[in-house]
Amino acid sequence: MHEIISIKSAENPIIKELLDTRKDSSFYFAEGVRIAEEFLKSGKMAETTIVSGENLEDKAMAELFDKLKTRSANSYVMTSRLFRKFSDVEEPQGIAFFGKRGQGLELSAMDLSDKKAVYVLLDGISDPGNIGTIIRTCKAAGVKALFTSKGSVSAYNPKVLRSTMGAVFSTTLIESVEPVELINLFKSNNIKAIGTSLDAKTTMWDSEISLPVLLIFGNEARGVSKIALELTDLNVKLPITGDIDSLNVAVSTGIMIYEMIRRFKLY
Repeated sequence: MHEIISIKSAENPIIKELLDTRKDSSFYFAEGVRIAEEFLKSGKMAETTIVSGENLEDKAMAELFDKLKTRSANSYVMTSRLFRKFSDVEEPQGIAFFGKRGQGLELSAMDLSDKKAVYVLLDGISDPGNIGTIIRTCKAAGVKALFTSKGSVSAYNPKVLRSTMGAVFSTTLIESVEPVELINLFKSNNIKAIGTSLDAKTTMWDSEISLPVLLIFGNEARGVSKIALELTDLNVKLPITGDIDSLNVAVSTGIMIYEMIRRFKLY
């Protein structure tokens, strides 16, 4: 068991090291009780756990810290004033951890043998709230794996982490993929790629889709990239009958994922 270090001064060099880590794009920072609980369920390891000493007076918080520190290489107890230097919420819950990004599954290691699988690719999604909602939807619906393209906001963005309430840690997720590479990989494994486009001639309801399938959703303003749409087996859209030009991408993704769940009785 590693030593638990207590920090009471902002001059302690560990504070500067942690603040530098907070800014390091190769790490993520996650805070809050619910997120920590979901992280523990995932079986993953963290680099560093920090906790406000004042919060350890609460039995439940102390127990949570005891569990989290066993999954961390380093653990620090600090004052609530120092903890606030790391937090970006108005009312910090007093517990957080740092993790190394890129510890997920490699694309080359994917098992694509499940004949009833639904996969999702997000091509250039830029809004953290949309990414967070989609991650929770994929988790709830049992999506086999979620992929995000280069240019999409990271699933480990603090706003995304909060909006998923930690679901990201138990979701099979691969970030920064090349859409062309991914689509070709799936097609070579006899998995059809279905794009979404407002210009599609076929609605989701009228489409003939079989499992397994890769569903592709695009940027909030631009949609799925042209090069990806040219590689898909079929492009579909959701019917819009009201006086509006498009649907929110997280809403569209949820509708189409659950249409697959309904159509093939994956529940």
